[in-house]
Amino acid sequence: MTEENGHNPYDPEVFNPNIWLKDMAENLGVAARRLLVLAPQNDPFNRGTAADWERAKWFKDVYRRYGHKDMHLRRLHYRIANSGDTVLLWDGVAQYRNDKYSWQKLNEAFTPARVLRLVDAYDFTENRVKNPRYEGMRVYDKP
Repeated sequence: MTEENGHNPYDPEVFNPNIWLKDMAENLGVAARRLLVLAPQNDPFNRGTAADWERAKWFKDVYRRYGHKDMHLRRLHYRIANSGDTVLLWDGVAQYRNDKYSWQKLNEAFTPARVLRLVDAYDFTENRVKNPRYEGMRVYDKP
């Protein structure tokens, strides 16, 4: 079986959580939405549609061209926007720019790229939150 995205969704090299979700729902005899824990647009097991694959492949391509390991996603945004290249979004029409719209679209593509394992989530860093402090929390040997 080959989907529109050109992948066999059951190929062990290609993980498609959406196919897994539908198969599990069918095996359990319930609607797939009953197995979701988060809102449908946020649940990672609801990823793997043709649109998700399109976004994920686009992200993989721009990450390969402009990114590097241990990069913050915002830095990738600035590198794409300021590259001097004409980079189109996955729709093939809108040009990537240094604006809120392009930043949102980059984030929309980042999620399925991680979930569908086209990029390694550990290649990216998050620098906004410092390590938590545990002052005042004590663990006692005896009650």
